[in-house]
Amino acid sequence: MKKNTFLVIVISILVLFVTFSFVQASNNDPNGEIQDQVDKLLFEYNKALDLELANGETVVNVDENGEKTKILTGASTEKMRDLWLETLNKINILQARPASEQVNAVAAIKLIESDANVEYLDRDLSPYDRKTELERYQTAEFYYWLSIDTNKIVQIARITSMKVDVNNPSSEAQLEERARAFVVKIAPELDLSKLNPSVGSKNQSHYFFRWEDSSLSIDGKTPVFVQVGLSSKGDLINYVSTFPLLNNQLLAQVLTFNEIYANDGSYWGWKFGPYSVTYNAGYCYIYGWCSPKYFRWTNTVRGSATSNGYWLPNPNTLVNVSAFIPGTDATTLMACYRLFFNGGGTLDVKCISQSEWYDTWVVVSPYNLNNLTKVVLRNNNDGDIANARVAWDEIWVHTP
Repeated sequence: MKKNTFLVIVISILVLFVTFSFVQASNNDPNGEIQDQVDKLLFEYNKALDLELANGETVVNVDENGEKTKILTGASTEKMRDLWLETLNKINILQARPASEQVNAVAAIKLIESDANVEYLDRDLSPYDRKTELERYQTAEFYYWLSIDTNKIVQIARITSMKVDVNNPSSEAQLEERARAFVVKIAPELDLSKLNPSVGSKNQSHYFFRWEDSSLSIDGKTPVFVQVGLSSKGDLINYVSTFPLLNNQLLAQVLTFNEIYANDGSYWGWKFGPYSVTYNAGYCYIYGWCSPKYFRWTNTVRGSATSNGYWLPNPNTLVNVSAFIPGTDATTLMACYRLFFNGGGTLDVKCISQSEWYDTWVVVSPYNLNNLTKVVLRNNNDGDIANARVAWDEIWVHTP
């Protein structure tokens, strides 16, 4: 397939690489002292990684383009993963707000799960406004992302995918009533009667109720929205709201890496196999500022993959990875993203259910990664429904 020469193409024919780099100190690190400590931790980890790659257990991996890379295996994989998680924990502690400033965030989560044990995880950004600082928390069942500025919930996602029993489903009217009640509980300031409603579904098992305000936008183009994903039984699948991102005063100041990679750009490749194309859909179509206005998909298979697409990010250090999941032709229960990080020296696999997401972003990295070099998505898995569809749309790689 012929590759485009640009990452993304702005509608006005100007070329824009979606990278934001700032050198000012962050809001909770005015003198840059925390960042200095983070840099030191990363330096020490990478020094240990180089030693392990030189002396530990490794194999040679041959990628889609025939390029050979030495990757860790066996005990060396576990050793460096443990060291990386230990390093991440130290970084997260350094970057966290004082517990006294997290009280309101925890209280917002307790409105949803009153008896839950709420644990702070790390800082992050929102893909819907890539300058707004968020915090991520978790309970036994869910991840929560909240705006640091307002302590309002921006996103909720299940930690593990839910298997949905499609027998005896609730009616769409019953599900909408439950979705409305959830929004009222989590964001009582929103008047849904004044917003534009829509509903979508996947596999007759997942329903998505969305309300938009066409008079308000974050970027001057895309209407703000709130969306509730429910199973056919009425269980919460996920929640996304961009309303808390409006007029945020606390903006991320240190962004060493923040890029969205479009399909068919110079950072994208299709190795092999058949695919179909859905036009006028996907991230670039919805948000308008980038190209192409389509995405690729194909049916899932058991055994060996028959289709393979991949992204090759620019050089980076500490990053997170998210994928945009279209509202159509993305119904697989197991889209397994192969993540090559540590300069390609480590491979990890994160499987997500594309059927649980509808025109929204989902995190596909199991934790923040060091020096991500490639993301691969194939169409094979052994735990899917028959004739499911797996979609390749944009991915977002960023420093949290």
